[in-house]
Amino acid sequence: MYEPADPLLLDRNASQEQARAVLDEPLAFLADLVNYGTHLIIKALGDGEGDTSRLVVCAGLLKHIVGMLDAAVVLLENGHSTTALTQVRSAFEATLYLELILQEDTEYRARVYLVGEYRRRLAFLQRALDPSTAPGSFNHDYAHIGMSTQTLSEEAKTTGVEHVAHIQSLLVQPSLASINAAYQKKRGNKAFDPHWYELLGHRSIRQLAKVLKEGPAYDLWYGGGSQVVHAQSPTQHWSVLGDVAALKAIRHLEDAHSVKDGVAQMALRAYRLVVRRYLPEEFPSLQQKYLADWQKPFRSGIKVRYEYQGR
Repeated sequence: MYEPADPLLLDRNASQEQARAVLDEPLAFLADLVNYGTHLIIKALGDGEGDTSRLVVCAGLLKHIVGMLDAAVVLLENGHSTTALTQVRSAFEATLYLELILQEDTEYRARVYLVGEYRRRLAFLQRALDPSTAPGSFNHDYAHIGMSTQTLSEEAKTTGVEHVAHIQSLLVQPSLASINAAYQKKRGNKAFDPHWYELLGHRSIRQLAKVLKEGPAYDLWYGGGSQVVHAQSPTQHWSVLGDVAALKAIRHLEDAHSVKDGVAQMALRAYRLVVRRYLPEEFPSLQQKYLADWQKPFRSGIKVRYEYQGR
């Protein structure tokens, strides 16, 4: 028999009702931002024929951003404000990548990003199909959780071999071969590939954010979201009342203002970048949409405060 949650820590229905009552207009605003993004993906992608950048930027990064922002809205409307900051963090990182690619040498940079993805997939597949049991091998590292090359079905092995051959055929294409070689040269004797942005001269996401004049945003959205991802803020789970610490509910809206601001800022920045690049004739319409529908809720603040009482 399944056990119900402790209502003091997790009341799902009450959390949803509270979010709807307190955040009705902000949630409608954020949903409209996401909805706009879904249409923009399709319009900006077009047929994408012969244009790697459209595929990477629109079908890849922009779609990822819209997906993360939608997830943040879903979490927020269910009362999970702090957890939603992880989606804002992911959207911020993808927005940096999108801007870096669109900044200059767009087609080349999109291919650098894409080759990095191909190489990651290839490395994992080759490792998983390698029958070796030597230290550091897939079989050695995953044996303790019951995973190995031997546990793969014959169908999975066949599919894996086909994927390896397909990726290898892509990486030797003239448009990608020199980039693939640059990755290998940059990697040298290291066990892992460099991050894709390292091939463009950037050392870290933090340094990249500063180059793009997004240093403060990095501290706010990437840093704040990282604290949640890496469980670096245990004190966010309780409130100190004198000499007593009161547990907070698992779902709460204390960070609703940050989620709303983060979703809005990531969406507007990404949309402007994509429209300017791929749909410049629609930029006035985007500006009008902002002024008519988004400016007021974007500038409006959210204040949610709780009073925690000891028992």
